[in-house]
Amino acid sequence: MTKGFNRRLFVVQMQYDQLTGSAGSIDNCSKENMDKLVKIGKKLLNKNVSRVDLETGRIVEVPGLGTNAEQLAKFAKQLSNERRRRQN
Repeated sequence: MTKGFNRRLFVVQMQYDQLTGSAGSIDNCSKENMDKLVKIGKKLLNKNVSRVDLETGRIVEVPGLGTNAEQLAKFAKQLSNERRRRQN
């Protein structure tokens, strides 16, 4: 999250460092691999929001922020509201 001009800009980034086998390959676009990536993505959306602890380098859950899906929906709403505000 960065601040500027008395407004907050939220950056949403979800990382998954546990891709193994063909799921971690950037050039495998087979149906089977794409289905596997969709399944991983859905699991990631249902996990609680987490951040990297700068002291330990480990990923830790952030209490009170809910799931990645909830935060992504909140971010989409903020973007939509900002777009409407700029159009008026």
